[in-house]
Amino acid sequence: MISVGLKGSASILFIGLLFLTGCAQKIVQSPVQLDNKLTAQGKIIDLSTGKAITPQQLVQQLSQSPRVIVGEKHDNQYHHQIEQWLSQEMPKVRPQGSVLLEMLTPSQQAQVNNIKAEMQGNLYIRDEKLQSTLKWQNGWPWEQYGELVKQLLKTPYPLLTANLDKQEITEAYHNSPVLTGERSTQPIVKEIISKTIESSHGGELTAEQVDKMVVIQQLRDRRMAESLIKAPTPALLFVGGYHATRAIGVPLHVQDLDENAEFKVLIISEQDNEIDHLHADYVWYTPK
Repeated sequence: MISVGLKGSASILFIGLLFLTGCAQKIVQSPVQLDNKLTAQGKIIDLSTGKAITPQQLVQQLSQSPRVIVGEKHDNQYHHQIEQWLSQEMPKVRPQGSVLLEMLTPSQQAQVNNIKAEMQGNLYIRDEKLQSTLKWQNGWPWEQYGELVKQLLKTPYPLLTANLDKQEITEAYHNSPVLTGERSTQPIVKEIISKTIESSHGGELTAEQVDKMVVIQQLRDRRMAESLIKAPTPALLFVGGYHATRAIGVPLHVQDLDENAEFKVLIISEQDNEIDHLHADYVWYTPK
């Protein structure tokens, strides 16, 4: 039997308290700083004029729209840095109504709301617990999205889901619904999506598989458009670049659902992939 004196008991109690408070300590979030490679002249283009603008000018212009769609390349860390910076800077020039993520689905919304309430005091929660509580999907690598998610969970405005649940995708794959809409259902739109899917899968899909995946892609776009329209404004939606483009993505569905809905599109693009005004209102070029 080990005997512990009063002094030893106090020490153990002190260590125990340290351990408990360490799980709920307050932290100070460091401001997001943009890499110099992202702020050089000519990196951001206003596609309505063809002229280069600064990051702060971009924020000022985007802030004038009630809805902003931001397209990213999922595996580019520069793109995630820009998204964190935009999330930090936009509320400085006008109140933020909500932020929506393609990476979150409706079945996660309750978990998002609960853990967001816990983090309003800027409490520290381990990444492993966050991922588990949020039921974060492994298809979206936490090392790429974790910092953005943690930043958004600490904000006072809603963080909203925007995508389809897995069950909805499975049902759509086996029983494809028919979408309606003057702009989003044009044959040319479906053809471009089809060719993009074929190319991304190396031509290994059957024609039937491609057709089903086109439907699912458009259902995702429609859901994200519906979510964006319903979200408290000003609203900011982060999605993949193909979802963001005005040519085939969410913007077409927004216009089909509400032709009076105002929004702007920013596509963050790697510098060898040129973007024009048919796809976005602004482009921010980054290194690979």
